[in-house]
This record gives sequence, structure tokens and C-alpha cells, in this order.
Amino acid sequence: MQLQTADGLAALMETIRGKFADTMGYQLVVYPTYAILDRADPTNSHVEHSYMYRGDSWQEWGSPTSTSSFDVLADLGAINVPAVAATLAAAPMKLGAPDGSGVYLIVEGAEGGVLELAVHSTAPGTGFMQVNPDGSIKEVFPP
Repeated sequence: MQLQTADGLAALMETIRGKFADTMGYQLVVYPTYAILDRADPTNSHVEHSYMYRGDSWQEWGSPTSTSSFDVLADLGAINVPAVAATLAAAPMKLGAPDGSGVYLIVEGAEGGVLELAVHSTAPGTGFMQVNPDGSIKEVFPP
């Protein structure tokens, strides 16, 4: 499944809710065919676990780590999925990447319970953009 489409991103959020009962986490990184989610340990909020979604299932990924002051727990599902997916689709052109270039989306919690979104191109020599949870572009950073 292509996770960066509106249907794929919505389905990904549903799998997070199905696996963990909510969409709370520190960070979600969405690639075209897989995603990585960082969440708090359910018994110790100072421990972070990473999970990889690939092939329609979640697997624990890597070793648990200690949280830092940069890790802010937030509802990572509080985004306008169709609008963010549309911004992802247009991102390679906005970032000056060649046709067919891939991108990845980072959604993370920030101070005050807000979300910060960034879209990066996988093509070398390109910039990145900050995106609002409503899908609008906050700022484009050239290379």
C-alpha cells in the first residue's frame, strides 16, 4: 500500500489506533511503503519504543531508548490527512527534485501540544519544507 496517498495515510492512522488504541507518540516518519513510529513505553514515560509498519503489520524496531527534553508526546493523528497527502504529492516539484523523486513526511510533537510537520525529498541537493497540520506549507527551505 502506498502510505503517502490520502487513503494510505488514513489507513496508517487506523492501524496505529488499532494496535495502540490511540495515535499518541513522539514522532511518525512516513515513507511510501513503510512508517516508523516512536511512542512512550506504557509503563514508563521516560522510555521510548520505536515500531516499524511494513507489510500490513507493526513490529518493534530497535532497542528502547531514554526520552529526552526534545521528545514531546502529542496526538500524531491530529492532521488533515487528505490535505497533507496532497502536499506530499506536490512536494518533489516544490523542492526542485527531479520527476519521480521520493519524499518522506515527519510528524512530531512540539511544545504546547502542537504538531510540527516536515517534508524532505530523497533526491540529493534538494531542500525541505515545513508544513502545517492542515496541509498548508509554512516555509520552504532551499538546499
